[in-house]
Amino acid sequence: MGDRTSIYHRPPSKSLVVSTTPEEFVHGAYEDWDLSFASIVESINDGILVVHFDGTIIYVNPRMGELLGYEPKEVVGDSVYEFLDVDWRETIREQLQWRKRGEEGEYDLKVRHRDGRAVWLHVSARPVRDPQGRPQFSLVAAQDVTERRQMEQKLRKARERAEAASQAKGEFLARMSHEIRTPMNGVVGMLELLEETQLSDEQVRYVHTAREAADGLLNLINDILDLSKIEARRLELVQLSFCVEEVVSETLQTLARDASRKDLELVYFVDAQVPNRVVGDPDRLRQVLVNLVKNSIKFTDEGQISVLVTVDEMREDDKVDLHFVVADTGVGIAEDQQAKIFEAFRQADRNERGEEGTGLGLTIAAQLVGLMEGKLWLESEEGRGSTFHFTSRFDVDQLESQQESRLGPLAQVAALVMEANPVNRHFLSTLLSNWKMKPTVVKTGREARKAMEGRDFDLFIVGVHHLDDRELDDFNDARRKTGMREVPAIALSPTGAVPAPQWMERYDVHRHLFKPIRPSTLLETISEMLDLEGLVERKAQREPPSRIERPLRVLVAEDNPVNQRVTAGLLEKRGHYVVLVENGRQAVERLQDGEDFDLVLMDIQMPEMDGYEATREIRRTEAPQGRHIPIIALTAHAMSGDREKMLAAGMDSYLSKPVTADELYEAIESV
Repeated sequence: MGDRTSIYHRPPSKSLVVSTTPEEFVHGAYEDWDLSFASIVESINDGILVVHFDGTIIYVNPRMGELLGYEPKEVVGDSVYEFLDVDWRETIREQLQWRKRGEEGEYDLKVRHRDGRAVWLHVSARPVRDPQGRPQFSLVAAQDVTERRQMEQKLRKARERAEAASQAKGEFLARMSHEIRTPMNGVVGMLELLEETQLSDEQVRYVHTAREAADGLLNLINDILDLSKIEARRLELVQLSFCVEEVVSETLQTLARDASRKDLELVYFVDAQVPNRVVGDPDRLRQVLVNLVKNSIKFTDEGQISVLVTVDEMREDDKVDLHFVVADTGVGIAEDQQAKIFEAFRQADRNERGEEGTGLGLTIAAQLVGLMEGKLWLESEEGRGSTFHFTSRFDVDQLESQQESRLGPLAQVAALVMEANPVNRHFLSTLLSNWKMKPTVVKTGREARKAMEGRDFDLFIVGVHHLDDRELDDFNDARRKTGMREVPAIALSPTGAVPAPQWMERYDVHRHLFKPIRPSTLLETISEMLDLEGLVERKAQREPPSRIERPLRVLVAEDNPVNQRVTAGLLEKRGHYVVLVENGRQAVERLQDGEDFDLVLMDIQMPEMDGYEATREIRRTEAPQGRHIPIIALTAHAMSGDREKMLAAGMDSYLSKPVTADELYEAIESV
């Protein structure tokens, strides 16, 4: 409460009515009161004061005398203004005017004690009326609130000093940040120019190291500048229309390379209930996400970082509260360390988290979330990762989505998604379902093969980050076997992991996209790859491949890509199921893993492990189980003694390259 009078008006109520004049009230009426009422007035702990509207005091009880430092008889007949602080006299005169109109009031009032000290009173005044209802004088009750007012004044001054110190600190940090940025921009600029000159490999490493250090320092300066703006209350949010999914996607794309350096999966999912467009500050939302995701990348050595956006509350005032979740599989944070991480220039103990830093990122994130009318909190367990939650409030932009007209034809598309990461599987399944597509989601090549049995698909989407060549071989072999080799396929890989053209050709991949996948990019890619209007006709015209009475599962060990395609093509044409590996070691591993094959076609000359060594290893592991899988050798030249050597290694027969279709079929059927 300030130095200004605080007045609370209340509607008129019944007031004291007397049939005497003020003089009679003082000199006669008082003695005629009931003894019990007089005793109450004389003994209560509140000061009681009766004041004529001209300011003359006509009655004071003992407690009121104590508050003023006088005997009651010394005060009666004096003007009430003699006891008021000089700054309050005009205010009281104004208040007397509304009291004359018969209104009641409550307010704090500063008076002067007899010893000169200030005393704060909380007074309640009500008019006393004559029988005709005209106000005659005021009956005032007063309580001593000096300690409360002194405490409020101390708190106010402390707050003002803190705010002044914070503003001064903010202004200082802002100025210093500006002064440091000027030479730093020169350093960064000169390093960029230096990179364009002729440098040795050693000099290039030095320049890159200096550039990384300069970029890190600039980021720190930007954080300090933002913190100073927030604390000085000079940071204002802009109001722009933006797409939440685009902001999340673009933000993660900028961080994808950092995640890929640590072989981390970076995934996100925006729930279908989230409005397509909202109004708010996209740059500050992006900044919060960057700080949280970078923190997760920093303290995660394996696994993934997931970002989830859902609707927390859809409000009636065309506003929406969005709930953002950033979860990682990192080291986690001990419970006694969690409170520290949102404090400026502090982090959890280095021994707990394995890293050092300024700790500004999370502090700024918490401050920005507060400006966006939300809150930020943490759930974590040491050794089991961390999950940051924050909410933010936005206006809902009523603009209609621009992609709805593009979704109609997708209802005809049956897509097979092979993805090992469960978060990505859920994301892709939900995304495609929201587009009215018919997704079938699997996590292994074997599951993909079963899904393709007796079913047609129009599109394949394959996440290749967590799949080895064995899984991809199973998947691709199933495509060949079921006659869907030409069905468009999209490969998904982490940022920076660019598939080689040979890899794309080997696995019949038509397009490639980087993770985290941006839905709008995926939608555009699907629309470009598929002739949606002719999709129904193509389905009707698709014919299953010819089959033989007894199709075999054939493992082909061949390192030459051309020979792989030739051999697989001949076998699949006959109706057999083919799995391709590139060397003898991979063939041995496939069989040792317990996979069932009816036949092995084994090339002789291969890297890592040739056909002879691979066959001997297969026979060695088979012997205790009493098994024997037929192995047919493939060789580019059969010299004298080679046949005996192949048979001695455990092979059943051999074929000389180039192998004709008839020779291959005859050899298979003869074993």
